Amino acid sequence: MSSLRAMNHQVQLDMTDSSLKGNFEPPAYGVVLFRDDTIIVHTHDFMDTSPAFDMARSPIDDWAVRKPHP
Repeated sequence: MSSLRAMNHQVQLDMTDSSLKGNFEPPAYGVVLFRDDTIIVHTHDFMDTSPAFDMARSPIDDWAVRKPHP
């Protein structure tokens, strides 16, 4: 079984403790697109405030930017 974070509350994943612990992760929802031969699941972290950027012009100089792509 797999699931997305809930809209109402979050439960901490702790397989060593039998008590139920919550946490303050932001809520999320998912969009699932079905086709005859494909399933795509998009997670939308709608409360995420991190900045968006153009993937072709990354503001970070990391290995993905330096690696030549065909």
